[in-house]
Amino acid sequence: MDRGFDVVVNIITLGCGIYALYTWFKLLAGKLFDNSLVMPRERTAAQCLDEETYVAYIRPRTLILGIATVISGGTGVVDSYTGIIRDWAQTQDWLGFLVEFGALILVPLAVIIWYGVCLVRAHRRYWP
Repeated sequence: MDRGFDVVVNIITLGCGIYALYTWFKLLAGKLFDNSLVMPRERTAAQCLDEETYVAYIRPRTLILGIATVISGGTGVVDSYTGIIRDWAQTQDWLGFLVEFGALILVPLAVIIWYGVCLVRAHRRYWP
């Protein structure tokens, strides 16, 4: 991957993680707010069938998403500029590739997919 593109993707991932953590902090109050990360499109918080239970369900999942993407994006940004992981991975042959690919791509992608599945299930359950 080109270094410039790599940096952009990692910064976007880091930003998404920070936004997820911001959303988690806002959800600590126990109230829904207009946020596309936790609410379905064209719906309002008043339309939620059980707001308290929905927030209790989605809040810890949002925290996991935020932590995973901040770690991945932050690690990726640091690696883009220093090359620590990339240099180590090149000396380890296939093991290094698996660690680098898994840590920077597969794990965050799996967490994002998992969060999306949880969110769709919650939307079906808590919104008409």
